[in-house]
Amino acid sequence: YGIRPQAVNQNKQYFLIHFIFSFFFLLIFYRMIDKRVNTCYYGKSRKEIQMKKERNLFIMAKYAYPAIFTPEKEGGFSINFPDLDGCYTCGDDMVDSLVMAKDVLALTLYGYEKDGKEIPVPSKSTHLPLSEGEFISYVACDTLEYRKLYNSKAVKKTLTIPEWLNEAAMAMDINFSQVLQEALLSKIQR
Repeated sequence: YGIRPQAVNQNKQYFLIHFIFSFFFLLIFYRMIDKRVNTCYYGKSRKEIQMKKERNLFIMAKYAYPAIFTPEKEGGFSINFPDLDGCYTCGDDMVDSLVMAKDVLALTLYGYEKDGKEIPVPSKSTHLPLSEGEFISYVACDTLEYRKLYNSKAVKKTLTIPEWLNEAAMAMDINFSQVLQEALLSKIQR
């Protein structure tokens, strides 16, 4: 009952075919896993999302854009920011118009920052065409201040610190959330 040479060749062929099939299956499986691990929502990679977050962190700033004020027949003003799509508002008088203009400018630029859109360079007021009765005024805003006012929802964060530091801080009745907020604010505002 010895092993026949023909059976050995069939086993080698079976093994070779099985090995090639397994290799390609593992390769395809690895690619599928790799795509799932490196892909977050909307098909963007983790690296793209991280870069967007880092870019947004440095975008928060103070801005000044020219606004075209158009007097209305009923009183008040319509305000348009020609450099920014969809950025317009109105006010009952000059004071109200300036407040509304600052608010809509901050809201629009905050949206640009949040969405990762490129923020356009403000036009020079001399290059903007005006109709009769219209005038230009620059309006300034601070998107960081806007974020503080309208996006102050608390978010839970987990952190890791050495046990001895935790014990010392708890003995001194230190509020961890307050310390972290103060430290982050001082880091951001540098």
